[in-house]
Amino acid sequence: MPATAAPLFNRPVLATAPPKPGSLAPWRLEIPALKIDAAIQKTGKTHEGDMAVASNNSDVAWYERGVKPGQTGNAALAGHLNGGPGVPAVFGRLNQLKPGDFIYVKDRAKRTEQRFEVTSLRTYEVNEAPLTKIFGSAQNAKLNLITCAGSWDKARREYNQRLVVFSELAR
Repeated sequence: MPATAAPLFNRPVLATAPPKPGSLAPWRLEIPALKIDAAIQKTGKTHEGDMAVASNNSDVAWYERGVKPGQTGNAALAGHLNGGPGVPAVFGRLNQLKPGDFIYVKDRAKRTEQRFEVTSLRTYEVNEAPLTKIFGSAQNAKLNLITCAGSWDKARREYNQRLVVFSELAR
């Protein structure tokens, strides 16, 4: 998704109270199967109330008022599919993940690492994505990776689908 494209989903559903002020945030995302090692940017909402995206093509975004990776609930990280025709971006090959692949989220200050196991990949039309399943509450710690998919709509300046990789905290 080009950096100027529309946000990923409208109005994320908050599953829990926002993290406490001063609480630690995720720092890096690693996906060995795709050779991804990316910084995590804390983001908020756009003026329209949508989840903001990373400011560049190489980082991923974490909605900082949502669930922190490793906490009970659905944490969400979003990354760009591309930076325009022929310009690679962090989640350009996200569709190549398979159930059983691992995703790691690191916290520099705590010197901890959370390991998540991919359970499924799903593609949704932009306006048909199950926001509660992606951003809402859950019985255990989940991490959902989000990027664009489908066809580019020139008039709307966005892709018509979103790919979501669902994963759960591995024990």
